[in-house]
Amino acid sequence: MEGIYRSILDSWKSALPELILLGWAGMMFLGSLVRVKGSWWATMSVGGILLSLAIWTGTVSPSEPNDTIPSASILITETWRWSGRGLVLGTGLLLVLTMWSHVSERQAGEFFACLLSIVAGSGLVLAAHDLVSLFVALEIVSISTYIVLYILRRDNSGLEATIKYFLLSLFASAIFLFGISLLYLAVGRTNYQQIRLQLLTVGANPLVLVSGLFVLGGLSFRIAAVPLHFYAPDVFAGTHPAGAALLAVVPKVVGFLAMYQMLTEIYAAALGVPHGGAAVLPLLLLTLAVLAGASMMLGNIGGLLQDNIYRLLAYSSIAHAGYMLLGLAAGQGGKPVAGNEALLFYLGAYILMSLGVFTGLLCVRQGGKLIGYLDELSGLGRSQPLLALAIAVGLLSLTGLPPTGGFWGKVMLFLAAWYAPEGQTTLRYLAIFLAVNAAIGAWYYLRILGVMYLRPAVRPFDSINDVPARLTCLVCTVLTLVLFLVPSLWWKAVVWAFAGDAGP
Repeated sequence: MEGIYRSILDSWKSALPELILLGWAGMMFLGSLVRVKGSWWATMSVGGILLSLAIWTGTVSPSEPNDTIPSASILITETWRWSGRGLVLGTGLLLVLTMWSHVSERQAGEFFACLLSIVAGSGLVLAAHDLVSLFVALEIVSISTYIVLYILRRDNSGLEATIKYFLLSLFASAIFLFGISLLYLAVGRTNYQQIRLQLLTVGANPLVLVSGLFVLGGLSFRIAAVPLHFYAPDVFAGTHPAGAALLAVVPKVVGFLAMYQMLTEIYAAALGVPHGGAAVLPLLLLTLAVLAGASMMLGNIGGLLQDNIYRLLAYSSIAHAGYMLLGLAAGQGGKPVAGNEALLFYLGAYILMSLGVFTGLLCVRQGGKLIGYLDELSGLGRSQPLLALAIAVGLLSLTGLPPTGGFWGKVMLFLAAWYAPEGQTTLRYLAIFLAVNAAIGAWYYLRILGVMYLRPAVRPFDSINDVPARLTCLVCTVLTLVLFLVPSLWWKAVVWAFAGDAGP
């Protein structure tokens, strides 16, 4: 009994940064009854995230061998989980700056409290070592996201986008919950280690395979991948651009790393592979490959047809989900680049380039209003050359062209798929498919650049007063360029994160 109590206590200690952030958010909810300037709540949010970052630096522990994690642990800290949680906290800091000037003072307290809850819930997803704790953490993220989208934009378009996201998110959560229920029915356990030990004994069975399909289906909503992608264009175009920036990055990190932990820590055991092994169940591998190919193709073809810039970026998000699914399917055994390493590297680059584009667009106004269509960017390169340059760097990175971090990200994904372990030759065809789709996607990204630099301005642009968004845009642009010039800075951190998780 004492051992169980100690392991539970250690579980909560490992998630201390997120728990403090949730407590900080709770204080902000209570404090929001007092009306103060919105910038005060934003400043308080930055303080909460910085405090969590300071505590996060002391919570890392090495990846554990197969049977040494206590069976009562519901939250654990391994190096890859720790790295992912740091990535989430850093993203949260950038999002606070992005949204600093876009929330009414009346709702600022509740809004930034919900934003901190999203960041904390995302960290708890990465720390989860139990199906129940994983589902609760995912719902913390979802519920807080509904409120954030509603507060940001409350006109008819914003309400429609929020309701669409709310209803489809409930549907995706039901699919995911059904999948983990089937897994529980098959093994009678919710703790990852206990499930793994059961599966190592009994192996794969139809119930386990079907549960894996439902789990991947439910999580595909969060990453905006086929088949649950169809909400993204309407929601991105209907919600506030700052809300679209949130949806473009946070669900990607949460969804992909949740998929990774489920595949490698649970479903690989059905093949008799210990914790940290490189194998993936063949049916689930085929599913990932199909989702990757379909998401790449549909996202890029859909992007070619758009005039609304946020619908275009939504289709871009779908295509990038396909690129990253390819890294997830490649697994851990590839040399010289493993799929899990390529995935985490690309996630870091994707956050920077996406936020760079979205925050740049938040700084573009005509007649006091944010722009929404491509033609409204006409002449930006001449009127505001530095802002246009920042947006251009982000777009080139999304395209995968040098001198940006997105170039190395796509190279890593290509190599991971090309040199995937034996028996996964399908991924070589998908690596070529990735290169083809990157070329297709380049057309609509370069189209935006052409509008900015080759067309005369239709209307004059307003002066830029959104200092926090400009700062975020500058940071993302500089880091995107640095990631191209010195990719080893992030790559070494990624390799270290998985060093104890490489398997036999």
